Amino acid sequence: MKRLLALLPLPLALLVRLWARHTPETVERLFSQGVYPALAAPVSRAAALCPVPVFGLGVLALLGYILWSLRQGRWFRVLAVLGLAAAVFAGGWSLNYLRLPLEETLGLDVRASTQEELVSLCHRLAEDADERWQEAPETDLLAAA
Repeated sequence: MKRLLALLPLPLALLVRLWARHTPETVERLFSQGVYPALAAPVSRAAALCPVPVFGLGVLALLGYILWSLRQGRWFRVLAVLGLAAAVFAGGWSLNYLRLPLEETLGLDVRASTQEELVSLCHRLAEDADERWQEAPETDLLAAA
């Protein structure tokens, strides 16, 4: 029974994800604007202290552990660790993919644009960027950008 509990995180995370797919308003309110910012801020600050990408280190550590466990013949442990890693992603970050669309969150009126409108916008943005570039003091180009 104890061994089967090790496999529980993945099905639970998949159930949360299935539920979240049908309730984007709740995901937006509870997760995207509630739990996630509270968790992401300290994790980001801690990760910024490391000179190499923490995610890459985590993936390497996970792969190393899986290879070591496979050499030991511990298939159940590999399955449990992969399930836990998938659950952390499925129940954590991937819920952001199920939140309200950005245009709805920002209250934007999104409509299809014509090719002429897009070309005009590109020209206007390029002209604006050129004007700002010409006005920028040479010593502070990064701040002006």
